[in-house]
Amino acid sequence: MVDLPKDVERLAQKPSSDLMVPDEVRDYLGRILSSQEIIKQHLFSVFGLGHGSDVFDVGRYVFLWRGAFERAEIALDNQVNGQSGLVLSDYYGRILGNALGNVLVHSVDCNKVSVRAYREGEYCMLAVENNGTNAQTPEHVRQTAIELGIIDSSSALGNSQVMNLVYDRRFSTLEHGGAPAWGLSEGQGLSTIKKYAEQRGGFVRIGADPEQDVAFRLEVAIPLEKVVRSGFM
Repeated sequence: MVDLPKDVERLAQKPSSDLMVPDEVRDYLGRILSSQEIIKQHLFSVFGLGHGSDVFDVGRYVFLWRGAFERAEIALDNQVNGQSGLVLSDYYGRILGNALGNVLVHSVDCNKVSVRAYREGEYCMLAVENNGTNAQTPEHVRQTAIELGIIDSSSALGNSQVMNLVYDRRFSTLEHGGAPAWGLSEGQGLSTIKKYAEQRGGFVRIGADPEQDVAFRLEVAIPLEKVVRSGFM
């Protein structure tokens, strides 16, 4: 959950006379804070959580995104269902939320996204991939980075180094006036995903496979000790 800014909390709690704020406004802010707690309680219920634990049901979380993708006319292939799917001992909603949000904001001509999980060595891999016309190949990423001024056209970076540029907060595939957008987005949120995964002992992989109609693929490696339940274990 994203907490309300501390200044808003203070505004709701201070006497209105101190801040020259009408009582109705202070009451409204108080109801916002109260609603936040109610929402938290519902999320605990939806995900089957209990206070004091950080169990996260991936399948149920993906299910909650169905309406957003339907409105965007994108088919959501949820291969991690809530019955026998992936349950983790840590809250990975921030990672998955950023990944799914990226599809809605940054993909071009996308009509399908899939979420799946599988085992790879000592990791559970959580993958989100989508189709579209802006395949994030090294060539595409290099050209976008040049147009955004992140690298110079004479740069001799290798493909792996080029792909790492997508973690730059300035990197965006949004288009504005025929060119990648600058200032319209704080990147694709991939730097946050990478940091969050590494802090928990995992890592991320990115890529594309145009021949398989995959414009972008994000794979998050989660240590197996964080897996509570999964159909592939």
